[in-house]
Amino acid sequence: MKNFFKKLAFVLALAMVVLAISPAANASAAAAPKLNTTGKKLYLEKDVATGNYKDYFTLKVWNKGDYKVTYKSMNPEIATIHSTNGTVKAKAVGEALLKATVTNTKTGKVVKNLECKVWVKRNATEIGVSAASAAKLDNVLAIGDKVKLNVYRKAITGQVAWQQADKTLVTDYIVWSSSNTKVATVDKWGTVKAVGEGSATITAKSLQTEAKNVPTTKEVKLTVTVGQKGLVSATQKDLNSMSLIFGQADDMKEVNKDTVKVYSLVGNTKVSQSVKNVTFDEKNPKNATLELFVPFSKDTTYVVEFGGKTLEFVTVNPVAENVAKIEILTNEAVKHESTDIKYALYTENGVDITKAIEGRVDITSDSYDCYIDNSRKTITFFESGKVATVKAVFHTYSYNEAGVERTIETTTAIKSVDKESVSVTGINAWTITANNNTVDFSKDVLNQKLSLSDDGFYLMVQLLTSDKKTVNSKDNNKFSFESSDSSVLIINGSRLHPVKTGNVVVIVKYDGTIVGTVNVSILPEREVANLTIETGKTLLSLGKAFDKTSVKVVVKDQLGSDFTKTPAKVQLLTSPSGSVAPYTSATTVENGKIEFNGSQFNKPGTYQYKVTIGQLTKVFALEVKEVGEATGQKLEISSNKIDTTLVVSNNANTNADKSVSIMLYNVDKFGYKESEITSLVYGLENAKKSISSATGTAFYYEVTGPDNNSVAGSTDLSAAVNTSTNKFQPITAEGSNLSKVKAGSYKVAAYKLTKTAENDFVIAPVGVEFINVTDNQTKAVVTQKEIKSSASTINGALVNGDIVIELDVNNNGELDKINASCTVNEFVGIEASNTNVFVKNVNYNATVNYAGISYTYPIIIDVNMNLILK
Repeated sequence: MKNFFKKLAFVLALAMVVLAISPAANASAAAAPKLNTTGKKLYLEKDVATGNYKDYFTLKVWNKGDYKVTYKSMNPEIATIHSTNGTVKAKAVGEALLKATVTNTKTGKVVKNLECKVWVKRNATEIGVSAASAAKLDNVLAIGDKVKLNVYRKAITGQVAWQQADKTLVTDYIVWSSSNTKVATVDKWGTVKAVGEGSATITAKSLQTEAKNVPTTKEVKLTVTVGQKGLVSATQKDLNSMSLIFGQADDMKEVNKDTVKVYSLVGNTKVSQSVKNVTFDEKNPKNATLELFVPFSKDTTYVVEFGGKTLEFVTVNPVAENVAKIEILTNEAVKHESTDIKYALYTENGVDITKAIEGRVDITSDSYDCYIDNSRKTITFFESGKVATVKAVFHTYSYNEAGVERTIETTTAIKSVDKESVSVTGINAWTITANNNTVDFSKDVLNQKLSLSDDGFYLMVQLLTSDKKTVNSKDNNKFSFESSDSSVLIINGSRLHPVKTGNVVVIVKYDGTIVGTVNVSILPEREVANLTIETGKTLLSLGKAFDKTSVKVVVKDQLGSDFTKTPAKVQLLTSPSGSVAPYTSATTVENGKIEFNGSQFNKPGTYQYKVTIGQLTKVFALEVKEVGEATGQKLEISSNKIDTTLVVSNNANTNADKSVSIMLYNVDKFGYKESEITSLVYGLENAKKSISSATGTAFYYEVTGPDNNSVAGSTDLSAAVNTSTNKFQPITAEGSNLSKVKAGSYKVAAYKLTKTAENDFVIAPVGVEFINVTDNQTKAVVTQKEIKSSASTINGALVNGDIVIELDVNNNGELDKINASCTVNEFVGIEASNTNVFVKNVNYNATVNYAGISYTYPIIIDVNMNLILK
């Protein structure tokens, strides 16, 4: 019994121990705190493809019991979280780490650290392809060509991601596809490769990883055309050039002015046209512009042949009635500089006919930030950063029934910029010259040929800037030139030294940056290739010294340039028996002319001459006849064209007399001159006065100018007509000052006046001639150095060099600074201290030697610049 109680006590004790241990075991088996998620995707705004992803959520800790939880974002710029309730808000694209700390509230000890990653994404609102890369598909591609399309993805914020791998703004990715992989393929980075002829559509889609078949924005579709070889298109571009498009890059290797043939169709006959040059488009290398020496004939079919292909187009009629569009080409202007507002007039099919139509365009602007000179078509801004809306109106001068004129208008915005912000856009023109004289690229004939005979010639380049102005390389140390092959061409500065025949590329740098290249071919030494004889009249009156004619001799080398190395010679070939004639032995042709007059011959008949140079010979003939009885009169002038350009220099005989002789002759029924009418007078009243008897005859002439008004006469150089010498004087002088007549067409008309009774006269016209006067005077170069002048007057600012004016005044091809010698002529504003004035133009008194006498020639120089006086 005793043992029984001992055993019972042991069992009860053991049970108590088990009961004591049991609560601790239950506590250790309870679940630990944990997060409701350890990773979460969020979309700013919300995702477009599925709509399932939002820009917020709540992070929670499960099994926390009565423990305390605090939350924190390690990347609050990406996602924030409320410290106690766990609300998460997406802020920007990226990855954020969120932390939850579980703390025992009784002991203050950390029970658990929990982490959650958040990936914040954003859809693009728009995708697109850069205009520059898309434009490359506007051209026909050749098999093997590759074009990289630069795609962008735009966020709702307006920010743009240009790199496909860039996931900092938007997280959509781009998928490329081609509708016809037999024509063009495209890789995952947007590189299109032409593989076969035809057309294909290239598509770019933006997708998100959560729904790979649902585009998040509108797709982008581009068409690529892979073309055939050779000449694809030929269309008229302007009055004497056409646009050519070729299918393959390899075609361009053979394209030049000799391989592209151009003809005009006259009936069924093809008339060959001389090609001046072919230039290639730097941006679109399979495009070229072909320029002819002679402008197109209107409404004529032209045929273009290249590489076995023939294309045709019909030219437009370049008249005002065919103008369909006007476009302003200028979009930038440098502050304080007068900038030309260039415009173009196009036909309905895009042909530029601007040069054929003058005086019908008005330029205006309502802006107070600029000054528009409509007469010169220029704009001048007073401050940088301003934008002016400029309007161009083309006048058709045709009216409807209500009397309202039909006009063609356009507007554009022109922005003013600081000079330093203007950039070079490329090479505008280039030429090779025998000397270093200044080149007028807009007027001078440009030579782009170099032979082994041309050692030491100069390369002249003109660049185009973003404000539509030009920069010339002459005397500009910012330019440098490099030869791609010094074994063919050596370049020192701008001087060219050809070594052997071949082709080289000349690299053009401006301020150390490559701005373009020019291709130069070194050709064999120059040799005589062409001899041309140009005869005016070939009829001479026997024994009449006043009856003159001249034969022009033109010698060209194989490059089409004047050949001057050796002169041509002229010699009499055949003549009437026993006759006396000039040039019976080989005589050197002086100044490219052979002069004849009727007194050099003693017998009537045919006189045949030959002109020779090298192996070339040309023959011409003069017909000398005895003059019959005078049956009428003939008016002659010594020249129909006069350029009043004056060389600014005091060197003796720098400018020859530009006067035009006006002569009237009695002629027989065959037009041979019988005698010169030396009693010719200027004006009807002088003719009347010359008839002193009751009856009689007199001859007179009148000259009317471009304005149809009669031109004044005098017996010296003070008027445009010298009545004592019967000469038209386009250059006149008043004292020591020279001036020019207005450019334009001058009509010379001769009349026979017959007096039949007192105050009874009969007037009969006997002849009309026209003199076309042009003025190609070189303009001064004007630049502004300072707008805030240290002088209190405009003339003082000119002396200080605030405005620098340069002009070649020594006829040496070099520009000279003349601003200190200029005086203000026209300005806007008040010339006073601390005032702002606009200088329109200044006067420069140049020294000119004309016909052996020194004169002062006042030149008005356009400035159009702003000054703030001291």
